[in-house]
Amino acid sequence: MARARFGGHGRIDEFDPDFRTFVAIDSETGDLFIGESRRHWAADALKKKDIEIAQREDLYREAACQAATRLVARFAR
Repeated sequence: MARARFGGHGRIDEFDPDFRTFVAIDSETGDLFIGESRRHWAADALKKKDIEIAQREDLYREAACQAATRLVARFAR
């Protein structure tokens, strides 16, 4: 079973539900343009993607915050 490094706190199972929350969000948002890649896209395409970004942020915010809270509680020792 693969394991990922998690800060200075050893390893975390890649199938850990809290960790997987962020893997899933990353997988579902890979088509959204952020950072440097935005400068290569037309303004009208970016407007559409900005709407998608806002929708996905709304969709995933609660799950991400809950998973982050649990991870911090577990690893912030």
